[in-house]
Amino acid sequence: MYELSLACRRANQSSIQYIYDILNKYITQNTNVIITRHDDNVFCYILFACNEKKKDEYDAIIKQAIISYIINVYKCDYLKKNIKISLTDDFSYDAYIKVLSLFDKSTDENILDKLIVLNQSLFIDSFIEFRMSPLIAHWNELCDLAKDNSMFFLSSSSFIEIIRFLVNSMDTTCKKIKILCKDGVYSIYSVIEQSDEVKKVGDSFCKLDLISQVLTISPMNIDVYVNNDYNDEALGFLSDVYTSRLKIYVN
Repeated sequence: MYELSLACRRANQSSIQYIYDILNKYITQNTNVIITRHDDNVFCYILFACNEKKKDEYDAIIKQAIISYIINVYKCDYLKKNIKISLTDDFSYDAYIKVLSLFDKSTDENILDKLIVLNQSLFIDSFIEFRMSPLIAHWNELCDLAKDNSMFFLSSSSFIEIIRFLVNSMDTTCKKIKILCKDGVYSIYSVIEQSDEVKKVGDSFCKLDLISQVLTISPMNIDVYVNNDYNDEALGFLSDVYTSRLKIYVN
């Protein structure tokens, strides 16, 4: 039997919860796997066990969940703390940070894949504080670059051009997604290649969450379906960034 424990301080329990939610989605469908989460007065834990023969398979899934947390959550928080620029509103700033966090994502993933070693236990906080210095150095270069180019954010057109450049530099992960806007909810579907079938990715209940999900998916093309009274800041932002790659259909 292969056993693994992940832990963090209670003050940072969101990291364990994020990782657990991913693992719970992909792993608990297998009856030959045991996964549980519990807290004590100081730490939060994920405990995992599976057949020894499945160790490499599930190690890869667990490692990817940790990488997802570090890039999608921790990196965003780090960039926010270290990049202070003046933009017209909080939405534009948060959208920029999200785009920046996903820029050169493959480099982050490659560095983390080499740094993360799963050997019966991993303390998330210690890993971030003491093992991630090569990645933090890479992020600091990104912060310095953003600060050096902050003058371009004074113009809304220059801001969109920078966002568009960063998005166009990202690797695409799927050919097309569809976004259905109804009653204040954005439903996102991925389009299966070489067919008209769609698979629901998820629902977004706020404009920043929509931006975050679309950027994380990084589609080649986007089809949006809206009502006649369409007037949406998030969709307007995506339209400005993706230009001809995004089409809007009015019901």
